[in-house]
Amino acid sequence: MTAHPAAAGPEPRDGSPAVPWSGGRALLDVVVIYIVALVAAQLLVVTAVLLRGGDGQVPLVVLLISSPIVLLVAALAWLRIRYGSKLALVAGRARWRPSDLGVGFALGLACFVGQQLLLSAIVWVLSQFGADTPPVQDTFRAIAEDPATAPALVVTAVLLAPAGEELLFRGVLFQGLRARWGFWAAAFGSAGLFTLAHLGDASGALADAIIVAGIMPLGLIFAALMERRGSLLACVVAHATYNAGGVGLLITAAAATQ
Repeated sequence: MTAHPAAAGPEPRDGSPAVPWSGGRALLDVVVIYIVALVAAQLLVVTAVLLRGGDGQVPLVVLLISSPIVLLVAALAWLRIRYGSKLALVAGRARWRPSDLGVGFALGLACFVGQQLLLSAIVWVLSQFGADTPPVQDTFRAIAEDPATAPALVVTAVLLAPAGEELLFRGVLFQGLRARWGFWAAAFGSAGLFTLAHLGDASGALADAIIVAGIMPLGLIFAALMERRGSLLACVVAHATYNAGGVGLLITAAAATQ
């Protein structure tokens, strides 16, 4: 299968180059990439189970590590096949700058602190109605509690997942929707699918609602960062910083109970 150029979408009003995966094409690309990555990750898990007999945390760790890797590889391969050299536009419309690192770190830290305050408020409200807060990160917690697998969680959440998810949701989806329908449609569309992709580790409607309350604003903020900076690097750093805070809490909590 050879690469073929696709017609570029309409030029954004700010004069930046339009990505060729504009509008509905971006949605199609994201769906294809996500399905391919999901199937590939599951095949790797099945292989691990067959080789190791499914004992212990092996399947969970394989899924944890393989998911963002195959997502990143599938996205880059699909965009290269579909759009050739225009794949480079996935990195953003602006040249990466050293300040992207500082801005991304500061915003990621602010997002982490803000979300902790929001979750604390949700827990307080639920307690006033006599309701227990449902667990929303059982899989990650189980991995963090095992000293043998905790390093895999750190590598995945801080390095691999931010790169793969930002490439897909801000590099491909946000930029593609923005080129056709403008910032707000792109921000809510990309944040909505970003949130939907994080609902797999919840247990029930209330847990899903808590995840939506925490992740949807995060997706909107990362979209605004992409719009403001024009740099995927800033989004990856912000996402990595936010995830590092969450992983740090899980590992600290696990160590405190041992």
